[in-house]
Amino acid sequence: MSAGICIQGRNLARNAMDQQIKIIRSQSGGVLKGNSDAVHDMRVASRRFHVALCTFEPYLTPESATLLREDAQNIYKSLGREREIDVMVSLLEGMRKEVDDPWRRSVDHAITTLCYYRNAEEGACTRAAERPLSDAFDTAHKVLYDMAPESNSCARKLARTTLEKQYKKVRKAFRAWRDVGEDENELHTVRIDLKKFRYAAEHFRTLYPKPLDAFIESVHQLQSKLGQWNDFRQLRDELTRIESDAPYREAQGFPLIIQAYDRHAAIALKEALRSGTALFKQEERKIALKLLRNPGGKCCD
Repeated sequence: MSAGICIQGRNLARNAMDQQIKIIRSQSGGVLKGNSDAVHDMRVASRRFHVALCTFEPYLTPESATLLREDAQNIYKSLGREREIDVMVSLLEGMRKEVDDPWRRSVDHAITTLCYYRNAEEGACTRAAERPLSDAFDTAHKVLYDMAPESNSCARKLARTTLEKQYKKVRKAFRAWRDVGEDENELHTVRIDLKKFRYAAEHFRTLYPKPLDAFIESVHQLQSKLGQWNDFRQLRDELTRIESDAPYREAQGFPLIIQAYDRHAAIALKEALRSGTALFKQEERKIALKLLRNPGGKCCD
């Protein structure tokens, strides 16, 4: 380990990444069995791990960090489609309890089709589950903290610069989306950037006073609303594709079902817009930046 490295930063990095690696590995067996909760937990942990690898780069062995970033990215991308399908099936199963024919026939057809799609993802999920158990992954993890480049990068300074930069980026993106045209693809990018910002803030949480917890919770609430919007719009679009190939009898209920999820997406979008506008308004921006620029305690700066 380099003599000039920030001890607190190294410990933050180790704690953040070891925790996520433990979760990733613990869920491998469940993913191999097709368990939907395991797929979700492993995917979330791999995203958090990727953010940690990017955030704490100054404290990591470069070659190992690069390999593990690629692995983390491959894991969450490989599990992405299966997770999307699991969410869509869950939503449709909830609707199925509330409708009769012809809508139930359409729902059943959609669920059957989605389950067929899910089975097609088995190979990608198997590879994702096996990767963190491989010798290459294990070797990279073992030396991840041993050969970091010489750096005087203070953890508190890294927290300030990282979180302020990410906050400004996501705030600017949200306001641009809101003011210019409400494009769905742009909003999806805002959702991903918001998630990265929240994960980075959580990695630095121990450096900050208590008000950061409330701020992170506000970010999480907006992220959840955008997640609901994304789930509904993805299901709406998937049902539109399934409808185009559905037999006549099964297709009869699709228009109203698609309309229902389009309406759900619109409602979730309005709630996210209201929540985001409140979170990123000018007076809240000043409070957020003051908080993010002032981690508590002492380090090496």
